[in-house]
Amino acid sequence: MKPSSPLSLNPRWFLRRALAATAFPLPLPASVIGRPGITAPSGLIAFASIGIGGRARAILPNLLGFKNIQPAFVNASAYESGQSAAPFRAIEDLIRKSAGDPALKTEIEAGLVKMLAPFATFEAKRFACQHLAFLGSQSSVPALAKLLADEQTTGIACLALSVHPSPSTS
Repeated sequence: MKPSSPLSLNPRWFLRRALAATAFPLPLPASVIGRPGITAPSGLIAFASIGIGGRARAILPNLLGFKNIQPAFVNASAYESGQSAAPFRAIEDLIRKSAGDPALKTEIEAGLVKMLAPFATFEAKRFACQHLAFLGSQSSVPALAKLLADEQTTGIACLALSVHPSPSTS
């Protein structure tokens, strides 16, 4: 039985059409699957967002400034207690790799500073402060100082600024 209009779908008609569509496999080019030597499209996506509500308009401009190593910082900014700590471990791996690379260290510092933005969770800000205390330079001091104005983040900001290697925090 064919429905009279697209709005009056019945379950049998829908299932018949859905099964017919899946019964015939479609050939896919190697570039879609990501065969050896060919990068799959999923390997090219650095950042994706669903929705453009009021909150997204405030968050996206901050996130779109991230570079290639920065997806770890984006993921860590949304970390909540009880979730996988993999984004934090990824950042710690980057910090270890930056020991002899001043450019990478500067990029990591910029990512940690972005984790102090208002959209980041408290756990993300605490993680960023712990690492900026030892890794941060003079350029991270203003972002850390902004945390002093918020009662919830004053403690972690004081911790980061008290052991900060910059002379202006003394």
